[in-house]
Amino acid sequence: MMWLNLCVLCTYVVVLAVSTVVLLENTQLWIAFGTGKHLRYIPADQIATSLGAEKARALPMFVTRSHR
Repeated sequence: MMWLNLCVLCTYVVVLAVSTVVLLENTQLWIAFGTGKHLRYIPADQIATSLGAEKARALPMFVTRSHR
């Protein structure tokens, strides 16, 4: 099992990480999001699992459509 930790401040990176983790088998991906007292650890692999592989892989489409 591989463990990855990603520290980000942008929500787009979180969405892309959730969509990518479904391609990595036996990987736990934790995202450190925010700073200071607002720091949160988000389990990207659990979010991707709950969404399902098909929906998780479709997430980048929403990022590109909403990002201006």
